[in-house]
Amino acid sequence: MVRSFLLISLTIVLQVSANHECLSPTILGDLAKRSPNYIQDAVPLCDRYLVEDWYVAVQHKMPTIAPDLGSCGTTYPVWLNGVNSVPSNLAVAYHGVTWDTNINGTQTVHDPDINLVCQFDRLPDQSLYYDVTWYVDDTEVLTNQTVSSYSSDLALLTGSQMLAKGKKANSMVHCIVGAKLSATDIPCNTSSSPLFFAGIKVLTPTLRIVRGRSADVNIQFTIPFVNQHGIVRLPLGAILFEDQPPLLINMAVHGDSVDCNDPNKKLCEKKVYAYKREDSDKYNTDDWKGVHSIKVYNKDDGDYTIDKHITLRLETGGTSGTGSKIFDRIILPDIQVFIEDTNPSWKGSYCGSHTDPHMKTFDGKYYECQLDGTFILYRNSHFNQEVQEKHHLCYPAYSYPRCSCAVAVRSGKDVFMVDICNSKSIIHFPSCGDRVLKVIKTNDRYYKVILPTGTLVEIKFVSWPRQDNWQLNVDIFPSPSDVGNSSGLCGVLDGDYKNDFTRSDGTVDDPDNYHYWNPPNEFSESWRVTENELDLFDHDSYHSLPSISEKMDLVCTCKKHNSTAGDIECNYGTYKNCKFVVGKPFHCILNPEGQLRRKRDLRHLETMLTNSQIENKPYQEKRRKREVAPTVKNYEVAEEICSTAFQASTSYQTCHNYVTHLSNTSLINCISDVMMTGDDNFTRIHIEAALEQCSVFVVLNKTFQQTEPEVAYTIETFCQNNCSGHGICNAGNCTCNEGYAGSDCSFDLLGPPTISHISDFGFCDKSKEACDEITLFGKYFIENMNTNCFMTRHTLQEDGSCVSMAEYVVGLEERTMFEGYCPLDYDTTNHWVTEYSFNISNDGSRFTDNFHVYTYQSLCQEYRNDTGNITFIFKNGYCFINNSCVGDGSTNTINKCDICNTSKSKYDWSYNEGHCYISGICYKSGDFDGNNPCSICDPSVDKTAWSPNTGHCLIDGVCYNKNDADSTNLCSVCDPFLSTSGWSTNIKIPELTTSTSETTTSIPLSSKQPNCMKSPEDVSVEYHSVSWISTNETNTTTIRTVHQPYINFKCMFVLRQDASIFYKIKWYVNNVTLVKTVTVSEADIDQATLSSKDLPPVNHTAGLQIQCTVSASKDPASTNCKSTDSPSFFAGIKVNETYHNILRKEKVAIQVYTTIPYVTKTVVVNGQPQPLPVLGIYPLLPPSTSSCKGSIGVDKCVIEFKAYSFNERHKYDSNDWRQRQTLVLYHVDSHGYEINQYLMVQLKARLDGDRFWSNFNQNILMTITDHNEYWKGKSCGSKTDPHMYTFDGVSYENHIDGEFILYRNRLYNQEVQTRHKQCHPDYNFPYCTCAVSVQSGQDVFLVDLCGDVQFVDFLSCIDSVIQVYKISDKLYKISLPTGTYVMVSLVEWPVRGSWQIDIDIYPSLSDVNNTVGLCGTLDGDRDNDFKRRNGDTDNVNLVYPDDFSNSWKVLGDEHLLKEPLSTRQPISSTLDKICMCTLNGDQCLYNTLMHCSTTVEKQFLCTALTIQTSVSRKKRDLSGKWILPSLSVPTPLTRNRRDVQFNTSTSRENAESVCTSAFENSDPYRTCQEYVNDLSNSSLSNCINDVIMTGDYNITAIHVEAALQQCVTFVSLNTTLQNANPVVTTSIQSLCPSNCSGHGVCNKGNCSCSVGFGGSDCSFDILSPPVIWESTPSGICDKSLQQCSRVYLKGRYFLENVDKNCFFDKQSIRHDGSILAFTQLESSLEEENLFRGSCSIPSDDVTSWVTKYMFNVSYDRKQFTQSYSFYTYQSECQQHSVENGQDHFTLKKEYCFINNTCVQLAAVNPENRCQECIPGRNNYQWSGIQDCESTTTLKPSALSTSTVVYIVTASVLVFLFVVAIVVVIGVWKYRRSRQYAESSEDENTDYRRDVVSKSWMRFFDDGKFPYIPRGSRYSAETYSSSKTERFY
Repeated sequence: MVRSFLLISLTIVLQVSANHECLSPTILGDLAKRSPNYIQDAVPLCDRYLVEDWYVAVQHKMPTIAPDLGSCGTTYPVWLNGVNSVPSNLAVAYHGVTWDTNINGTQTVHDPDINLVCQFDRLPDQSLYYDVTWYVDDTEVLTNQTVSSYSSDLALLTGSQMLAKGKKANSMVHCIVGAKLSATDIPCNTSSSPLFFAGIKVLTPTLRIVRGRSADVNIQFTIPFVNQHGIVRLPLGAILFEDQPPLLINMAVHGDSVDCNDPNKKLCEKKVYAYKREDSDKYNTDDWKGVHSIKVYNKDDGDYTIDKHITLRLETGGTSGTGSKIFDRIILPDIQVFIEDTNPSWKGSYCGSHTDPHMKTFDGKYYECQLDGTFILYRNSHFNQEVQEKHHLCYPAYSYPRCSCAVAVRSGKDVFMVDICNSKSIIHFPSCGDRVLKVIKTNDRYYKVILPTGTLVEIKFVSWPRQDNWQLNVDIFPSPSDVGNSSGLCGVLDGDYKNDFTRSDGTVDDPDNYHYWNPPNEFSESWRVTENELDLFDHDSYHSLPSISEKMDLVCTCKKHNSTAGDIECNYGTYKNCKFVVGKPFHCILNPEGQLRRKRDLRHLETMLTNSQIENKPYQEKRRKREVAPTVKNYEVAEEICSTAFQASTSYQTCHNYVTHLSNTSLINCISDVMMTGDDNFTRIHIEAALEQCSVFVVLNKTFQQTEPEVAYTIETFCQNNCSGHGICNAGNCTCNEGYAGSDCSFDLLGPPTISHISDFGFCDKSKEACDEITLFGKYFIENMNTNCFMTRHTLQEDGSCVSMAEYVVGLEERTMFEGYCPLDYDTTNHWVTEYSFNISNDGSRFTDNFHVYTYQSLCQEYRNDTGNITFIFKNGYCFINNSCVGDGSTNTINKCDICNTSKSKYDWSYNEGHCYISGICYKSGDFDGNNPCSICDPSVDKTAWSPNTGHCLIDGVCYNKNDADSTNLCSVCDPFLSTSGWSTNIKIPELTTSTSETTTSIPLSSKQPNCMKSPEDVSVEYHSVSWISTNETNTTTIRTVHQPYINFKCMFVLRQDASIFYKIKWYVNNVTLVKTVTVSEADIDQATLSSKDLPPVNHTAGLQIQCTVSASKDPASTNCKSTDSPSFFAGIKVNETYHNILRKEKVAIQVYTTIPYVTKTVVVNGQPQPLPVLGIYPLLPPSTSSCKGSIGVDKCVIEFKAYSFNERHKYDSNDWRQRQTLVLYHVDSHGYEINQYLMVQLKARLDGDRFWSNFNQNILMTITDHNEYWKGKSCGSKTDPHMYTFDGVSYENHIDGEFILYRNRLYNQEVQTRHKQCHPDYNFPYCTCAVSVQSGQDVFLVDLCGDVQFVDFLSCIDSVIQVYKISDKLYKISLPTGTYVMVSLVEWPVRGSWQIDIDIYPSLSDVNNTVGLCGTLDGDRDNDFKRRNGDTDNVNLVYPDDFSNSWKVLGDEHLLKEPLSTRQPISSTLDKICMCTLNGDQCLYNTLMHCSTTVEKQFLCTALTIQTSVSRKKRDLSGKWILPSLSVPTPLTRNRRDVQFNTSTSRENAESVCTSAFENSDPYRTCQEYVNDLSNSSLSNCINDVIMTGDYNITAIHVEAALQQCVTFVSLNTTLQNANPVVTTSIQSLCPSNCSGHGVCNKGNCSCSVGFGGSDCSFDILSPPVIWESTPSGICDKSLQQCSRVYLKGRYFLENVDKNCFFDKQSIRHDGSILAFTQLESSLEEENLFRGSCSIPSDDVTSWVTKYMFNVSYDRKQFTQSYSFYTYQSECQQHSVENGQDHFTLKKEYCFINNTCVQLAAVNPENRCQECIPGRNNYQWSGIQDCESTTTLKPSALSTSTVVYIVTASVLVFLFVVAIVVVIGVWKYRRSRQYAESSEDENTDYRRDVVSKSWMRFFDDGKFPYIPRGSRYSAETYSSSKTERFY
C-alpha cells in the first residue's frame, strides 16, 4: 500500500538554488510518523529547524493537499504544494511539413521534412520550463529538448532526426515530459505520452476472399508522404518542373508465389503522390489522410484443393530526398488472407457432347440430341462467355444419326472456332478483341480452350464412319464461376440434376421423363441459335460482341527484377493457367493495321466446300482403309463388345481403379453407338474419350498427384490412341514408325499434303502485314511429318528484270491439320518486288504442283494482271527508298534532314530545306544549341554548323539576353548592337534597394492609456466543440431523455509573452449585434468561447456571420483600448461558388458543405435512441425559369447531411462531421435557337421543427453562354426520289437501292436509317425513300411504307427517351433526347396509293462535330460533307457521289429496319439522368432538353400493348386473306381521278417555268421567303429536277408543301422572329397542310373538310370504307389470357376529321350451341395512324357459354367493309377445336362453368358453404353437399327497434362464440398437423402443390378447393401469377 507523507512547502523550495538537486536529494527522516494517517502523539515532530534543501520520501508518496491539523505526527503539518506536478494530457501528433530549399545554379531543390509535436497541458506557473525526451520504438532519439511555458513554443521531432538514429516510418513514437525551474535544470518527475504510430497503417489486417473473387486491402497514412522536387530555370526565363516521384507500395505473397513457379511475381504497385512546395498548405488539411485501397484477387488455378491461407506483405519502394527517406523500403504488417471455397459442386463435373452426339449435363444427366442446326451448348452470361456447336448428318449417305461438326468458344470479344461442317476445314480465331482466350494445341487433333474464369473446353477430332469423315467431341470442365451461372444444353451447374433441362425461357422439364429413346427435344430446341440471337459462326456479328471488360476486372501482376520494378502483365479474370503445359499455344495474331492476320483468307473459306474434293494429280495412292458398313446390333452384343474393349485397355483400367470422378459415360455411349451402327471401331473412340477425361481430372486434383505421384504421372503421359499401333509411346509423345505421322501416328506419308489454295491468291501486301510467310490450305498438315518447302526466290526491278535468284529449302510449319505455312526469306539488296515459286514434299521425291507468290507494297505499287503477265506500276506521290514506300513530303525517321521529294528523286532521299545537319544530328531552323540560345540553326547562313543568334551576347562562355546586366557591375549590360562578345556600358543605373526584417514588440498605445497594450494579431473565429444539456422526463411507462446540443465557437489570437495581460473579447453576430463580452487572461483563455445558446432567439439560426474583437490591457477594468477585429466566420451551410458561367448544354459541379457540424437533439426513450432527422437541401427551380428558352436540371433532388447522436458525440471533436456534398447542375436546353442567358437555382433546407437549420436559402446564379451556333437554321433531308442535302448545305442525288445510315451521332448513341426502293413498280427509275427508322439508345421508332402492309409504330421503347408527336395523319415529329428532331412526312406519289417519305432532320448543339452518314459532318465546313465510312472524303461537287453513298449502306449488324438488336447500348451509357425538381414534384430523365411547343401536338405513346401488337411485321399476302364464304367484299367506291401521265422528259426551261410559277403563286411561300432567312431554295431545285425527270407537273404541290413545312419549323425555332413579327409568324404557324387540298376550309392550322372528304389535309375521299388487312383478335380471343376489350385493325386508311364506327353483331351462345341472346351494338373507331385503328368491344354482361362477335366498319353508315368474326372464350376450362370449318368449344374435365366463370373440381361456393363444383352431377350449376347445414340469410323486413337490438346483440355473442371455437379448433388442428407432418405428411392433411408459386397450400379439411370469383382472381396475391397457367 502506498502511503502519503509530508514534505516542506513550496514556499521554501523556491528559495533553493537551481543546481542539480534532484541528483542527490536529502532523505527525510521519521517517515513512520509523517503519514497523514498518523495522529500526533506525545512527542510531536518539529520541522522548524530543517535546512533549505531538496528532500525525498523514499518509496512513499508525498501529500499534495493540506492534511488535517494534528496529523502527520505534528500540530501544524505542511505539504507538497505542486512543485512536483507533471504536465498532463500528453500526446504525440503530426504537425505539418517544413521545407529546406537549396539553390545550386539554375536548379532549385525543395526537400520537405515531417514534424511531430509533443502536445501537453502546461502547468499554471508560467515561469517553468519543460524537458522533452523523444523515443522511437523504445530508442531514445532526441534528449534534453527544452521548451518554455508559452503555447507557441513547440517540442518538435522531425523525420530527419528519426532517420539520423536509424528509424523510419511505421514506428511507435512517444515523448516524455517533465517540468523544471530553469532551462538548464533536470526535471524531478516526468510523464509519458501514449504511443503514436507514425507511418502507414493497415486497416484490414485480415481478408476473406471467396474463391476466384476479390477484396480490398485498405491502408491509411498517419503522417503524410513527402518527397523532394526541383525546378530548373532555363534561359530566356523558362521554367522546367522536374518530376516528383510517387511512393510505390508493392504487394507480395510471403513465403509463396502468386503465379506459376515464379517466386518473384508480385501484384502491381499502389502509387501515392506527394504535394509540391506550392501546394504545401494541403499538408495542413485532411487531404492526405484518405484511405488507399488495393484490390487483391484470388488467382485460381482450377485445382480441387487450394491453399486457403495466404500471407500478403506490403513493402514500399525506394525514395529520393532526405525527407522521404523515412518511407524508403519499409515493410508493413502482414495481412492474413483466407480463401473461402464455398460451393464444391463443380469439382469432378463436366459437360460433354460426344460423337452422334451423346449429351451429358454438368450434374450428370445423360440424353440424346439428334437435331440439325446450331445450339448453345454452354453459356455463362454472368461472365460473358459461351460455347456453341453445330450438328449435321454424320455421313451424307446415312439419314441418321447427327454429329457435332463445328464448335465456337467465346469469351467477351474473343471467338475461337473449329468448323469442319460440309467438308470445310476452319480452325482459327475469327475475333480476338479482348485477347483473353487461351488456346493450347495439344496435338493436331486435340485443342484445349481455357476461358478467363478457369472453365476448360476440350475439342477433339474423331474420324467416323470413314477416315476422312471428321466429327468433334466436346467436353467442358467447369470452374467455381460456373456454379449457379451456367445454362444451355449443359444445364444448370448446382449439384441438382432436376433443373438441368431448364429451357431458354426459364421453363423446366423433368429429366426423369426422358431417356435414350425419348430425348428432350423441346428443351434442346429452346437452345437453338435463332435469327435474333448471336450466332458465333456468323462473321458479321463479331464487331458487335460485348467486351469481357463489362463483366470482369483487369487483374495485373508485376514481375520484379532484383530490387526494381519489372514488367507489368494485365489480364481479365482471376484464373492462372499453370496446369496444361503439354502442347503449343495457338495464338491470335494481329497485323499492323489491327486486323486479324488471316482475315484476308476468309474469302477462301466459302470455296473450301468445292475445293476440298480436289486431289493432287501425280500422287493419289493411299493405303486402303476399311469402309464402315452400318449393321444394327442388339444391346447384349453391343454391351459385350464395348465391355471387352474397355476391360482390355490397361490404361482405362488404371483410371477406373484410381480416379473416383471417372464416370461410365464413355462406356454407355459406346454401347449406344455400336447398337446403332454396328461399327466395332467405336470402341477406340470412346476409350480415348474416357482417357482424356481421366487425364483432366488428374491434372485438376492436386491431392491425388501428391498421394499417388507415380499413377498420376502414368495417366498424364498416356499417348493418344496408343500411337494407333504405328509408333512407340514415350512420356506422352508418339515416335512414329517410318511412313506414318501425326500426334497418334494415324496418318500415312505416301504423298505430300493436298493443297487446295494459298493465301490471298499468291499476293502479299507488305504495306499491311509483315509477309514473312505464305499460308497453305488443304489436307493434311500434321505433326512429325518432316515436310519441306522447296523455294525459288526472284528479286525483280520495276521494269520486270531479275536482280537476283536464289534457291533454298525450309521446313513447312503446321498450324492445324488444314493449314500450314512456308517461311519467306528476303534479299536485303534494293529491289522492286520479290517473286517466289515453290512446291512441297515429304520425301524429296514426290512433290505438289508449283505455286507462285508475289510480295509487294500497295502503298506505292499497283499490280496488274494482263492475261497472266504480272506487272507492278509505280503510284504517283511516292518515293521508293531502301525497299520501302515513302509518301511525298515524308521525312526519314532516322534523319529528319532527309525528305521524299518526288520532283527531285523518287528513289533517293532529298535534302529537307529549312534544316541543319550538325554533328550527325538534324535540327530545325531556329533550334538552340542545347541550352545555349546564342547558337542556333540558321540554314540561310550554314547548313552544317551552328550560326550566331542575333540579339544575344556570348560573354565568357555564358549566353545573355539583350539588356541583361553584369551581376558584378550594373553599369555593364549586353548590347548586341555594340558587341556580341563583351559587356557594353549602361547609361541608366538602377536604384539600389535593401530589405530589412521587422521585429514586433509589445508597447503601450499612448500615454493617455498606460494600461492598454497593442491588440493581439491573427484574430479569428473557429468552431470549437459541441456541448450537451440533458433533461429527463419520466412517467409510469416511459423514461424519456433529451440531449440538446449547442455549438461552441472560440476566438483565436496570438498571446503575448507577458502572462499578466488581460484580453477583452467581444462577440458580434452579423457584424452589428453584440451578444457577449468576456475578459480573460492566459490562465483562463479557454473561456474565450461563444455558445449557440448565448445567441438571442432572433439570431439562433444557422447562416450567421460571427465575429470577435480582442483588446489587451494590464488592467481588466480598462476600457476603450484599441482592438483587433477578426474576419467574419460564416456558421452554417455554404456553397463553394454561387455564380457560374457555363456553356449551353453543359454542366457544372458545385460543393455544398457545413462550416459547423450539423447537430440536432438526441431523444432516448426507454434506453432506445430515436432516429435522428437528416438535414435535406433541396434544389428548386423558380417557376419563372421554366420556359421554352431552356432551364436548369440537377443530378439529384436532395442533398443530405447526417447528424451524430449523443452516444457518438466524440465524432464532433474530430473531422468526421465535415461533410462535403456535390451537386451537378445541367443546362437543360430546348428546341429553340434562343436561350435564357441568366438562370437561377434555389437551394433550400427542410428540417421540420428545427429553426436553427431550416432557414437555409441560397440562390445559385448561372450565366449560359451560347456557342457553336452554326447548327442554327440548318437541316438535313431526304426528299421524294430522293434529293439529299447535308447539314452544311451540300445538295446531291442518291438513286441507289438499299438501306442507308442517313444520320448518326457517334457521341450520343442515336441514328436515323432509311430504305430506298423504286418509286413505283412500273418504273425502273427513280428511287424513293419508303422507310425510316429513328433510334436513340434502346428506343426505335419505325415508319415503313415499303410493302403492301404499312407500319408506323415503335419497335422498341426500353429507354423511353424518344418522344413522337403526331402533327397530322401524314406528318410526325420525332424528338430525340439531345434536342435533335426528325420530321417525317408521308407523300403520295407518283400515283394514288404509292407512298413515299420525306425526311427533315433539325440538329441541336449536341450534333456539332459529332455527325456522320449521308447528312455529312455538321461543322460549318461544306468540303468534308462527303466523308465516307472509312474516313476518305469525296468531292462535294459531285451530283451523284455513289461511292460516298454506298459507304453508308447499312451493315448486317447495324440494321434498325428489322427488330432492334440487343447490342444497342442503353441511353444511360451516353447521357446523364437529369432531374427537374419543383414544388409540384420531381422528374428524372435521360434527356438534355425540355419539350415545349406553341402548337397542339398529340403524343404518340409507346406501350407494352403497342410493342406486342407490332412485333410481327411480316408483309402478308393479301390475296390469301381468308374471307367468310357467306360475305362478299364490297367494291370500293372512288371518284374518278385523272391518271398520272408522265412525259418522258421535259426541258429545264419548261421545268423552271412550271416550278417557279407554282412557288410564286403560293402566298404562304412568298411570305416565308420574305421573313424566314434560314429558308433555302432546295425545294425549288428539287421540284425542277423532278419535273425534268418525270414530266409530272403535279409534283410541284409536293415540293411547295415541303418548303412550307420547313418554313413552319424554322419559325417555331426562332423566338426572335416570333417576337419581331408576331402577326406574320402566327399566320405561318397556322398554315393548314396542303391548304386542305381544295376540299375544305383552313381554321388556325386545322382543316374542316367538305362533305365526302377526310384526313388532316382533306385529300382522302370517304365514299368507300377503309380497307382492312388484319384484325386482332382474329378467330378467337381467350379471356383467360387477355382482357378482350378492344379489336385492333390494320389497313388503309383510318382518317382524321371523319365519323367512323365499328358495327357489332353479338351472339351470346349457350353450351349446347343455342343462341341465348342477339344484340347489335356499335362503338367509335379511333385512328392511331393512317394504317392502324381500334374499336372497343362491347362488354359481355349476359351469362353465356361463349360470345360470337361479327363486325365491320363504315364512314357513312352506307358503305361497309367486309365482316370479320371472332369468339371470346376461356381456355382455362374450355377446349377450342375446329371441325369442318366450324368452331367448337367443349368443357374440360374436372371443371364447371358457373356464372361466366371457370370453376375447378371441388371448389366451394363462397356464398354457400354447402355447395361445390361436381362436374359429374352438374357442369353448369352449383351442386349441394350432402350432410351439410347452411345458414340462410333472411330477407329484410320491417322490424321493431327492440327486435333489431336483440338481433344485433345475439349476433355479436354468437360471433364471439364461433370465433372462440374456431380458434381452439384451429390451434388443436395445427398442433396435430405438425405432429403428423413429422411422421407422414400425407396421412391426415391435404397439401397440394401450387404449380405457379411452387409452394405448398393447405386446403379445407374436407378436401374442397376454395372457389374464387373471376373478378377476384387477378387481384388476389395468393393466387396471382405472371404466367398463363394458374391453379386454384
